[in-house]
Amino acid sequence: MGARVILATINSATTAAVFYAIHMPYWLPLALWTGIVAQFVPTIGTYISIVLPVLVGLVSDNPWIGVIALAWAVLYQQVENLTIEPRISARAVNVNPAVSFGAVLLGAALFGVAGAFLAVPVAAMLLALLDIYGKRFDLLPELEHATPVEATEERGPAKRRGWRRKGAATPAAEDADPQA
Repeated sequence: MGARVILATINSATTAAVFYAIHMPYWLPLALWTGIVAQFVPTIGTYISIVLPVLVGLVSDNPWIGVIALAWAVLYQQVENLTIEPRISARAVNVNPAVSFGAVLLGAALFGVAGAFLAVPVAAMLLALLDIYGKRFDLLPELEHATPVEATEERGPAKRRGWRRKGAATPAAEDADPQA
């Protein structure tokens, strides 16, 4: 949610600057509308958010304002989807920026704008699953029924990750710490 608020702020601020520069009527409310709707309406928010400013620009005294607003929306969305959004989302979900950039490219290629927006959270989920289920820890069969305290006594400081069977004898001379 925090990443979406930041993206909405950036979108609104840059759009407000462009709308002010091209003398768009009602530039500030339209810029806020564009930033908020584009970020918080899933899938089609980007398209809905620019329709209103383009229509207002087209019916104004200078119809080229609507065309410029449409060109700005297309340009901004490309820049946001490929540069701004991956960096902000990567920080929000703790994913390497290179991984998030690749995920956004792949998501956009496969599923369009919606894929670009969902790519970083999906990549973060897959990385978390890989981290959880990618590591395998096998127990040694002879150490299955041991307690942690006995295991550290048996294995010495260099080999503290084993388990010792309950009732096993004291450590052998070869298992003892040579520096002790």
